[in-house]
Amino acid sequence: MRAAAVAGLVLLGGAVAGCGEQGGGAQGGGPGAVPTGGALGASTPATPPGDGGPAATGTPAGTPAGTPATTPTPTPPPPLSSTSPPVLARPSGPPKAPTDVPTARTITGTVREGVEPGCLELVADDGGSWVLPERLRGAVEVGARVRVQGTPSPQLVSPCAGTVLSVSSWAPAG
Repeated sequence: MRAAAVAGLVLLGGAVAGCGEQGGGAQGGGPGAVPTGGALGASTPATPPGDGGPAATGTPAGTPAGTPATTPTPTPPPPLSSTSPPVLARPSGPPKAPTDVPTARTITGTVREGVEPGCLELVADDGGSWVLPERLRGAVEVGARVRVQGTPSPQLVSPCAGTVLSVSSWAPAG
């Protein structure tokens, strides 16, 4: 009978030790669980602080005592490309003549009304279109085929939509 009373006290002590703690002090955390370390009913950790355990040294769990904590070395990212960038030849110097100056040309096409009222447009046979200057307004009829000698002048401002063609001469096209 006495052995049964002692066994009941041990179980009661284990249950009381686990009360009020969330899983700490007893393995499994439930009633009847066995306390971890220390005397029965005590809520002390299995390894007291200051004996070289993980809490005392700051080493990660599972690391032998006395081993310093190490930070993992990051792996460098892979290269973006396995091919080298092209090597460009050094420029020989500035161009001998300007390359952005429009050159005079001869354009053959049909005159039509421009997008804006009062504007004339030359639709070239090659598909391009040019704004004709106002001075040709009374001299050239809409629908006429003409051959125009002129220079594109993108720097000129016009109320008409498109690039102005500075006309040096014009004649009916046959």
